[in-house]
Amino acid sequence: MSVRPFSPSEAFGFPLPPGSDWGSAKPPPRSGRASVQSMWTAENETYETAPSSTPENPFEDPESDRGSNKTSIKGFEELEIISRPFAPTLTDELPVAKGEHVHVLKVYDDGWAMVEKIDQEPPSEKPLPRGLIPVDCFRALGEELPAFLATKRVSSYGAFRL
Repeated sequence: MSVRPFSPSEAFGFPLPPGSDWGSAKPPPRSGRASVQSMWTAENETYETAPSSTPENPFEDPESDRGSNKTSIKGFEELEIISRPFAPTLTDELPVAKGEHVHVLKVYDDGWAMVEKIDQEPPSEKPLPRGLIPVDCFRALGEELPAFLATKRVSSYGAFRL
């Protein structure tokens, strides 16, 4: 297999990189090739610059909680009591036991909730543990699942059965 080297007689030539005075001068004409000079007019071009503020994180969740604001989520109390235990299997999940108190930060349509475990002891300086738990942990024993989901307003949880 042979590769043909670039030859100066090619019909297309790559543009030269800008020089030190690239904003005020036009590119030099090239001999033997079509010139891009006729299409380039630096005098009439204007550029908008972005405002110089602190950059925003494009991956940040706009509905995320900033700190520990104790507003309640629709369908949930400010402090919920765990009715069913949960043992986590992933690192973002939180272990909970029956009778523990949690603050619901966000409820997802897939049946999971981001919660913050509330200590019953005097407040400390360390952050409260946060993680995901199934919404089913709030369902009382004997309570029917459809009725429970209707009161908590979780839309698609339980719609998919494997």
